[in-house]
Amino acid sequence: MSGTSGAPMRGVQLSKPIGIYYEHPDWYRPLFQQLDARGVNWKKIHAGEHSFDVALREPEYSLIFNRMSPSAWQRGLGHVIFYTLNYLQHLEAQGVRVVNGSRAFTHETSTVHARSRMKLPRHYNSPCSNRSACPIQRRW
Repeated sequence: MSGTSGAPMRGVQLSKPIGIYYEHPDWYRPLFQQLDARGVNWKKIHAGEHSFDVALREPEYSLIFNRMSPSAWQRGLGHVIFYTLNYLQHLEAQGVRVVNGSRAFTHETSTVHARSRMKLPRHYNSPCSNRSACPIQRRW
């Protein structure tokens, strides 16, 4: 956050914690350590273990940072991808600010949505999952 001068704001107190919604525990360990070291009011929300009450009208968080990975299906959490979309929409309806919200997550998971409407093999592999044999060469 920045003040009007462009300088970082210090000592901003949030009335509710920041929620870090994540799926892979190892990927965000450095982030979690930094949040703790800086004394940030935050809470881990593991996507695979999460549930929420749709009747709850009072938001639990000041901000949600969505780090759910669409590749979760490779780790046995494919069902959580669709759950996450509904959870993000619920948060947004409550007025919670969400980084990587439902629109971004829908775009990010568009392959999964497309696959659900087509008759494809049960397991989806990118055409370039074997990078050494990939006919498509990235040039950037």
